[in-house]
Amino acid sequence: MTKGKMTNRGRYGDVWDQYVTESFPAIQGGEPYSGQSLKPWRVLNQSDDYYAWPGDEWGDKASSKRLLDEALTLNAVNLICEFGAGGGRYTQLLLEKYESVEIISYDVSQKFEQVLRQRFSEEVDAGKLDTEILLEDPYQVVRSIKRRGKLGQVDAFVSFDAMVHVELHTLFMYWFAATKCLRIGGQLAMNVANAGSELGFMKLAANAPGVYRGQGGVGGHFMWISPDIVHYLLTNLGFTVNLLEGNGRDLSFSATLENPERGRVLFEAAGADYFNRNF
Repeated sequence: MTKGKMTNRGRYGDVWDQYVTESFPAIQGGEPYSGQSLKPWRVLNQSDDYYAWPGDEWGDKASSKRLLDEALTLNAVNLICEFGAGGGRYTQLLLEKYESVEIISYDVSQKFEQVLRQRFSEEVDAGKLDTEILLEDPYQVVRSIKRRGKLGQVDAFVSFDAMVHVELHTLFMYWFAATKCLRIGGQLAMNVANAGSELGFMKLAANAPGVYRGQGGVGGHFMWISPDIVHYLLTNLGFTVNLLEGNGRDLSFSATLENPERGRVLFEAAGADYFNRNF
């Protein structure tokens, strides 16, 4: 395998387990991006000379903080659901931003979960951080929050530099879960892969031949979407949507839940009876 290169393998969890155990050690031991001349579409950490945790190479602390602060603007926060926390780059920022917050981390990778729990062992022991592996149940997140007695009480769903790799059906189920779990006025703060930006076009063009060879397999490549799709779907799920500058390549957005019942008519017309399900 080429140094640091990710291969296409069946499921999301397999891909990111392999990244943690094989790809990241090669990246960590190689030349940092700060010493390389990168194409403009490669939005990576070009400030740090060493990456301590898996995922650190995807963004330095200052740029990550800017993305988070731009999208998550709530002042008072008690409970956050973070998706694809990985090695905890944004988890650290969330803990710093909100002193008394409790975070529930949902991830597909057991190896990433181990890293996260190791990095924040004190927060885990103190009950400030809990983790859960996402399995095949599309309603797992809603059931998880209901089991905790927190339906309609979550302040924010947060995910950065993870959902760029996730296809739309899975994204939709996370967004649907947000309508059931967030409080009115709660926020969905996220970035996704944007084929409607110039840098997105460049990345798509550069990566397309290699992804084509994977014949549709899940991998570390981007799953492309566009601003109009994000705006349309989230608006119909009951959110007001604010599209943001982000990093100039990916689509960052801040969506505030206003009417969690707005999607009912379209769900029922589609025969998607899970909108009314008692989870």
